[in-house]
Amino acid sequence: YNFAREDFSWSTDYVFTYNDNEVININSDTPLTTGGIGLNYNLARIQPGYPINVFYGFVQDGIFQTQAEIDNAAVQSPGTNPATSTAPGDIRFRDLNNDGRITDDDRTFIGNPNPDFTFSLNNTFRYKN
Repeated sequence: YNFAREDFSWSTDYVFTYNDNEVININSDTPLTTGGIGLNYNLARIQPGYPINVFYGFVQDGIFQTQAEIDNAAVQSPGTNPATSTAPGDIRFRDLNNDGRITDDDRTFIGNPNPDFTFSLNNTFRYKN
């Protein structure tokens, strides 16, 4: 009890949990993909050496402002039709393998969705039962 009298009491409980995980083995050399958001596109991977369901995707590098920026960047969606190709206002992604094209080979580990810890705090007040 934090405080206790005949007609009134107050107690506090708390729980703190530390979360640290790493996939050790998946019994295969091929990473497992999870977190599907559409046709054959997954946002997460399960792979040895990383936390479970780590985010896997493209590294964002700003927003295209002009056609000149698009012309001088790695090709993301080729063509000249702004409805189906890269246009000003679209997200710019990094060409991690420097081949001049944005492809699945440019995807990498971009974040851990798992919390480092969880915490809860509960207070109980009692007044005359």
